[in-house]
Amino acid sequence: MGLILPQYIDPPTTIREIEFSTTNYHEFNLRPEWYSHSEDISLTNDLIHRRIKKFKTYACKKCRTHLSSSQEIMSRDYRGKTGDAYLMGNLVNIEEGNQETRVMMTGEYVVCDINCQWCHQLIGWKYLKSDSASQRYKEGRYIMELKPVYICE
Repeated sequence: MGLILPQYIDPPTTIREIEFSTTNYHEFNLRPEWYSHSEDISLTNDLIHRRIKKFKTYACKKCRTHLSSSQEIMSRDYRGKTGDAYLMGNLVNIEEGNQETRVMMTGEYVVCDINCQWCHQLIGWKYLKSDSASQRYKEGRYIMELKPVYICE
């Protein structure tokens, strides 16, 4: 079925769209003093190709509506109701359910379930508020369960 709704996931920037004069070489850990500029560009090309190859789009398993991308993964060490889950920075094409308080292993949270906007399949939940100061980084973030999600490559 593919993409149905207007929001979709853009792949990372292609090599042709990058201006190497403005590339942040520290991000790629490339700038040893003995490299010439041409070596920087060829190594940067290689690293960017690897990043683009690893890019994945996540979609609803039921209707294939795009939900997020591999660039939004903050952590892979989560468990949901149906098994493994990811902590995501952003999801698109979702609708939020009613707020409720849930007690989880790391504390008490105000959360809401998130569903696919098209077919209403349960995808996971969104953290709205945390009582613990050490867990506040989760506020506004999403848990995307892997069982109801399809990986588009």
